[in-house]
Amino acid sequence: MRKKLFKLAMQDKWEEVIEIYKNNPQVQGENLTRAKGTTLHVAISAGKEDVALQLLLEVSKENVEKILKTKNETLSTPLHVAASHGMHRACWNMAERCPTLVTTERNRRGETPLFTAARHGKEDAFFALERWVQRVNPPPKDMRKRDVTHCRREEDGNSILHFAILGEYLGLANEIIEL
Repeated sequence: MRKKLFKLAMQDKWEEVIEIYKNNPQVQGENLTRAKGTTLHVAISAGKEDVALQLLLEVSKENVEKILKTKNETLSTPLHVAASHGMHRACWNMAERCPTLVTTERNRRGETPLFTAARHGKEDAFFALERWVQRVNPPPKDMRKRDVTHCRREEDGNSILHFAILGEYLGLANEIIEL
């Protein structure tokens, strides 16, 4: 079944992929690619946000956390990949279904999905995820006590602001300063 899903995805036959995904829940978290990408990873990487949203609708409540926490070989979840591609609707949907993904799941470089959106300058995805951060961890009255560890990369300690400036995403950098 995995080979068939992969072949259909590569042939851009997403309606058939969705049908198989819907009727075979056991394949939803399976790796399709050598890089350990699931069907959701593949759809997002292919730029198919609407397909990703349809696939997400087919995941049961019991399996959604497992599916969304499945990592590829770079230890990226589907949310990391959606954030790096700027797919704000998919980011919002995944964060809504599993809010802890936004601040706790880290890829090989120690980046959260929020960090990944900032590193790639994907403002809409960044702000969709930042709204979830504020819902899950409301800012304290004393902003100096706000937990911002999710805004730093574990690999080198750089922050979302560093990468917004380095990438010359100055509008995003300004918004991060305001936050």
